[in-house]
Amino acid sequence: MSAISVVPAQVEDAPVLAAIASDSSESDAQTEMKGYGRAPFDISEYTRTSVPQHLKSPRIRTIKAVDEETGAIMGEVPPASKPPAVENDKSETPAPSVVEKPDDPVARLVALTDADLKDWMDTVMPPGASCLYVVTLYVAPAFQRRGVGSALLKWGTDLAEAGDTLRGCTRRPGRGGHRQDAGGRFG
Repeated sequence: MSAISVVPAQVEDAPVLAAIASDSSESDAQTEMKGYGRAPFDISEYTRTSVPQHLKSPRIRTIKAVDEETGAIMGEVPPASKPPAVENDKSETPAPSVVEKPDDPVARLVALTDADLKDWMDTVMPPGASCLYVVTLYVAPAFQRRGVGSALLKWGTDLAEAGDTLRGCTRRPGRGGHRQDAGGRFG
């Protein structure tokens, strides 16, 4: 296998990144749950339409792994974000997220899990914190078990070793890779 480059994504990558997100999330319980409601979450559509906005934000990094020989996009770190700058007194504790109670039980569950994640993020990376939050890694099924996930994790751990704190929250399929490749450096 040829070498892997980890580089910033570009707007024109959105359709490929959307396909990778969709294909690699087929067995992800969280994504699957979001698809059961009356207004199912479509990760492919979300990725395709959100990448251009994410690339404009100074707080968000969207990274891709590319096969140096073929130029194929092999995987991605979708929006890795930094906390906002401090806007208020640091002694203030963020209020817990208010969870709307949609009529759809699946939408209600999604709202609860999203609020829980937001509260966790507010706790471990409050405004002004020097850290980068990585929500997931996606590796195209055709490139899984070829070191792509490790290359994407290395991008994050290199940032951490350069002085940034890296926060990772992983779902079941990625836990082994985080333990193996990150050496416990994810907080």
